[in-house]
Amino acid sequence: MSKRWLMPSEDREKVRPFFNEDRVMRVAVLLSTNGSTADSLGAYVQEQTPEKCGSEVVLYFANKKKDCGVFRIGEKYKTPAIAISTSFLGVKEPERELNSILADRLTAYNVDVVAMMGAGWIVDEQIYDSWLTINNHPADLRVKGPDGKKAYKGWQEEPITKALLAGERYLHVTVNEADEEADEGLPWMISDGVKVTESPEEVQELAKDEKKLIARAGEYQDMLKEVGDKKIMARTLELIAKKRFGFDAHGGLCFDCHGPLTKGVEYKNTFR
Repeated sequence: MSKRWLMPSEDREKVRPFFNEDRVMRVAVLLSTNGSTADSLGAYVQEQTPEKCGSEVVLYFANKKKDCGVFRIGEKYKTPAIAISTSFLGVKEPERELNSILADRLTAYNVDVVAMMGAGWIVDEQIYDSWLTINNHPADLRVKGPDGKKAYKGWQEEPITKALLAGERYLHVTVNEADEEADEGLPWMISDGVKVTESPEEVQELAKDEKKLIARAGEYQDMLKEVGDKKIMARTLELIAKKRFGFDAHGGLCFDCHGPLTKGVEYKNTFR
């Protein structure tokens, strides 16, 4: 696999910034939900101004029209919004066709970075090989299981239930790089933690009723949106735009010229 956006430093002693242009970085946001986290990014950029935060959202793109906030958000921030329902594409591989259409739109809008904020489909190499694609994930992707894979993978409440059942005392959100295998991409930033108020014994008691466990995970997910989703994507994009994320001579991720990073950088440490 060859990522065309990944350009390691030619100087073994220096780090090459990922975004090395003297202009505002152009971002496309992918979503499938009501868009509360995508809305928060638009609000942040509007409040800070693109000149101050270094980036602007130039496109909102969704894979469905019903129960999705893509048009509302696009209208609110006067930004183009596109929604294409995969169920109406009428092809054998609708997600692949959707990604092909998305790639065309990303090219047309001169996008630099793709931000997945509640996107309910899997982007493929048509996207992540040509554009840096980063994703908000509702769990700590630094943690690995016995098989060496990320322990808390999945969609919606699933990663949170896995973390609760594993006995985690704090829950986190990760901005990770989209890659060939879902949720296995390199972590870039980790949010502040939300404390688990139940004891391990209480969690195991909850687990006896799957509906109650999922409901509690949903409550934690709402908390994580406030301390995680709505903060770390905006912060990650800002730091990319301001040339604080880069790559060493081997393509290793670096932050403020330190690296290579294998577990990303904690949100709280980006203000030092």
